[in-house]
Amino acid sequence: MYIYFLLLWGIVFLYSIISSLLKLNEISSLIDILYKYLESATYQTPFYQAAGARLIKKDNYSACLNELLYNFPRIRKYSECHLDFLRYGAPDIENYSSAINLYNRLLMKKNYLIESFKTSLNPICSLQTIFLLPGEFLHWLGFSRIGYSSRVLNLACWIIAYLLNVYSNEIKSLINSIIKNFI
Repeated sequence: MYIYFLLLWGIVFLYSIISSLLKLNEISSLIDILYKYLESATYQTPFYQAAGARLIKKDNYSACLNELLYNFPRIRKYSECHLDFLRYGAPDIENYSSAINLYNRLLMKKNYLIESFKTSLNPICSLQTIFLLPGEFLHWLGFSRIGYSSRVLNLACWIIAYLLNVYSNEIKSLINSIIKNFI
């Protein structure tokens, strides 16, 4: 039993580290794509506001824009604000200003992911994740989580699993006797 628990703990520990690293790597590549796009043009505001801002494009602007628009669904996965959109056919100044906002948001999200990676290196957090597995499974099935009751549910599930393991022979003999009496 302890070997299985240690194996489960090791799997959860490695999974949390690897998934944090993969998310960090993905967001870093998305930030690089945004940075290349932002460097492919210059945002210029005139001295007087009536003319409006204009975008001075470099030679690689179209290629950077296409790469950015291709990766936009991945960027949206990390951007919690749904106000900034990048889209084909939109004015360049609109895409550029949205890209500036998305770049700043992804930089902040990267800070959170770095903190999440540091947390994943703590083995106690993996134990907490193991303890929360029954509630996460029920949440995956569609049941809602309520703070205190989900903790009680997690504890009850682990106690039941432990008792089933301890009394497995007795449970097997009980089931066999029930089946023999009905047959």
